[in-house]
Amino acid sequence: MDGTALKIPPQSKSGHQRILIFTSGLVILVVILGFGFWRYGFGKPIQTAPQAVPIPGFCQILEENYCKTAEFFDYTDPKDGQIYRLVGFRGLPAEKPLFSPMDGQAAWQDAHLEPQYTNPFQRVSSVSVSRKGDPNLTMYTFLGGLQTVASPGRSTIDVKEKEVVARVKPGEQILGYDMVVMITQWNGDKDNSKFYTPDDTLKGLFHSNKP
Repeated sequence: MDGTALKIPPQSKSGHQRILIFTSGLVILVVILGFGFWRYGFGKPIQTAPQAVPIPGFCQILEENYCKTAEFFDYTDPKDGQIYRLVGFRGLPAEKPLFSPMDGQAAWQDAHLEPQYTNPFQRVSSVSVSRKGDPNLTMYTFLGGLQTVASPGRSTIDVKEKEVVARVKPGEQILGYDMVVMITQWNGDKDNSKFYTPDDTLKGLFHSNKP
């Protein structure tokens, strides 16, 4: 080389214009996108619709659709021959909630699977809801494949009306049903005191069915 400095030819006027136009367009695009993010919330997490909170239907112990599936049958206690009118439910999906029909206490009982327990009511889980001080000793007992909602180690909890007391657990049945409900009261007869099924309560809870 002869030592002469390398000269870079100046950009043409049209080149400068193209750069200026590109830069201006880029700025405008950024401004538009920024306004869109601010005005319309682009980029925000997609808000999913909140899931409906399950509530008891007309039967007070299950959701509306399942109240209508109630089946009534008689069960004879092998110990004393007492006949009870029970309510059975089939096809209950897993995790379906069971509601307390009243304020009171819910008592949980695990299933007894040992050979010496032959009564079908003992071989499934159960939760019984009753009210303190009730002279009629009204009790709602849920029997079948159930999951407790009580804290570990607790067998009795205070509950409010419409509060979930248990959930359906698939794979366990009683007398061919996913769950059976037994409603009993004390007759208060001094000469022949016993528990019985109050027909008026059944008819009140399952008015669209035929107990």
